[in-house]
Amino acid sequence: MTETEIHEHFDFIDGVQKAQMLVLRMLLSQAPDAQRMLNNYVAALEGQEFFQGLSEIQKGALQGHLRLYTK
Repeated sequence: MTETEIHEHFDFIDGVQKAQMLVLRMLLSQAPDAQRMLNNYVAALEGQEFFQGLSEIQKGALQGHLRLYTK
């Protein structure tokens, strides 16, 4: 990939992530049960099998991002 293609790819991914964040925020604000379920999921995150397969950078990013949505 060229440098331009890499930047375009990251811009695309950023747009997708922002869309996901907007949907998640809307869902959590409208559905208290979803907020409770997310809180429970995050509390048990480190015990999840998929979590063990992530790199340390991925784990930190996932945990940090989820903290934005949990209460």
